Amino acid sequence: MALIENLRALSLANGSSGDEGAVRGAILAELAKIPDCKAFVDGIGNILAEKRGANRPQNRVMFCARMDEAGFIVTNIDENGFIQFECIGKVDSRVVIGRRVLIGDCAVPALVGSKALHLLEKDERTSPADTDKLYFDIGADSKEEAERRVHIGDRAVFEGSFLEFGDGFAMGKALEGRAGCAALLELLSAPAEYDFYACFAVRKEIEGAGCGPAAFTLAPDIAVVVDGASAGDIPAVSGDKRSCSLGKGVVTAFKDGRTVYDTALCRRLSELCEANEIPIQVKRNLSEYSLGEDIHAAAGGIRTVCAEYPVRYARSSGAVLKISDLEHEVKLLEILSMELAAI
Repeated sequence: MALIENLRALSLANGSSGDEGAVRGAILAELAKIPDCKAFVDGIGNILAEKRGANRPQNRVMFCARMDEAGFIVTNIDENGFIQFECIGKVDSRVVIGRRVLIGDCAVPALVGSKALHLLEKDERTSPADTDKLYFDIGADSKEEAERRVHIGDRAVFEGSFLEFGDGFAMGKALEGRAGCAALLELLSAPAEYDFYACFAVRKEIEGAGCGPAAFTLAPDIAVVVDGASAGDIPAVSGDKRSCSLGKGVVTAFKDGRTVYDTALCRRLSELCEANEIPIQVKRNLSEYSLGEDIHAAAGGIRTVCAEYPVRYARSSGAVLKISDLEHEVKLLEILSMELAAI
């Protein structure tokens, strides 16, 4: 199945914010196989694709996913060959300690180290470790040895693996963004009723998303945000704090961070889901930064709506999603590509 094959390949590709080259290469290779589709890379690194349909649309519609993932950047190498780093994106230090990462273009393997439990001060035992007290261990005996393999400014990401498991679930790094890219590739691969555009954006994790410049370039009348929504359907989380859940379909919202989505489009999206038997849920955690923030204020203002999918454990070495939710996402995007073009 192309959807899962692309999901696997994109999850395993490495690309933190501002360093999305490997992911971009994988997507461009797939786009080159798709008929009636042409793509180019803009100055900031976004992929902008145009899909030609059977008819010209009344509205220019742009679907936007993002290529990047949370990661790390090397900031210092000490005299003993241990490597200090800073996070790229909102990485929770609790999911970092003891994890394997890959550093730089040569994918140098490393382990995230920290002070041993029995050496911690009393107050350190009751609070999460600060990332400035963590380090990468690459197995070097000295600064000189480490500098032969790693350099200041090198990027690092969690070492990835991808697994289908349980009752229709998938696990892998960066699924919060790459699943949206896989969904857009699926959309672009199918024959289209109307022309539309797709953006595979850079730099979402550092809230400097490339989708703003992309929206300026393409100047769509309507934009659809295709991204992962943080699910809270786990033990010790209840009520409205659950935000959204795996297995309950696509996710929409009326607001995200500083984005207020177009109300009429939100309601139309919900109607289309109901008419086409696509399960839908409304997100309750509205504080997160969204790609829509950079899109809706671009190019004189763009009507924007979000069509997302739920993901657990974002920005970790193993995010989890349900494959049926992603299949529903693709179905919704296909419907939107027709409905929004003629709305």
